[in-house]
Amino acid sequence: MKKWMTPAALITAFAALPVMAQDYEEALEESWSILDSYCMECHSFDEFRGGLALEGMGPQDVNANPGVFEEVLRKLKIHAMPPRSQPQPDLDDRNKFMAALEATLDAAAFADPYAGTTTIHRLNREEYTNAIRDLLEWILTCQNCCPVMQGAMVSTILPNCCVPPPCCWTAT
Repeated sequence: MKKWMTPAALITAFAALPVMAQDYEEALEESWSILDSYCMECHSFDEFRGGLALEGMGPQDVNANPGVFEEVLRKLKIHAMPPRSQPQPDLDDRNKFMAALEATLDAAAFADPYAGTTTIHRLNREEYTNAIRDLLEWILTCQNCCPVMQGAMVSTILPNCCVPPPCCWTAT
């Protein structure tokens, strides 16, 4: 049986997000020295290895450059950076920094959600059924109303002029 959060619990959780974001931003500032100690030797303006310069950046720049720091976080998580031949940070320090960085990035994404633009595309059967349900409040009960095109990849794409017959529609 699934348990759902009550509205009061949801409101409490969302009200706490700015406070948690502040805590993680403070934690990020405290653990920022890990980048200075282990990353600046190679990722400075002089070396510029991997096409990345972290020199001059601070915790306040995380929100302005989420793509850069998402990549930094990814490399830290898979232990690709710092390279194995270089000195490594303490595992606890690394985990604290990664948690603070991830929480700061998540808080910034939550505050300003932008998923990009949606391109026009042909609807598959499920998308078509959901669109009809949402727009017209009808449920398509017939799964075989539209002919299936040949081929494994296109079998779920509806033909351009397929409209299910009225016998398949059910008002909700």
